[in-house]
Amino acid sequence: MQKSTEYLDNKLKNSSLKDYDNLIKDLPSAKELTFPEFLNKYLSEHNLNLSDIVKASQIPKDYVYQLVDGRRKPTKDRVIALCVSAGMSLQEINRALKICNVGVLYSKDARDTAIILCISENKSVDEINDFLYEKGHPILETSKEAKSLNK
Repeated sequence: MQKSTEYLDNKLKNSSLKDYDNLIKDLPSAKELTFPEFLNKYLSEHNLNLSDIVKASQIPKDYVYQLVDGRRKPTKDRVIALCVSAGMSLQEINRALKICNVGVLYSKDARDTAIILCISENKSVDEINDFLYEKGHPILETSKEAKSLNK
């Protein structure tokens, strides 16, 4: 069973160099999940159907299936749209963004702040895009059509 970060931090505070070998036994595997592994694990743990997530995300179905089988690398906006559609928390969305190496949502960025607020209020991709548009920010680029609207 994987230990919480808080548990590991507390254990580390009360340890010294001679405790290293015992400490690392409690660490999770060094292998980081890929985005497809992360998404599939999340969907499985929450009994979610990928086809429902695809519809809600507004991302073309073929593109999503290429993401899920690892043939494509997602963009930040598409990761956000998929994660929002799956009902992920801000922390889970930022983890997915880190895994994809596309940058996390950053509170010092006005557009990211708008997205963060929408996530905290459980808004859908449509609602997020409406709010972004209303505030003069580019909408989430989930498709070629969305990309052309941002120009």
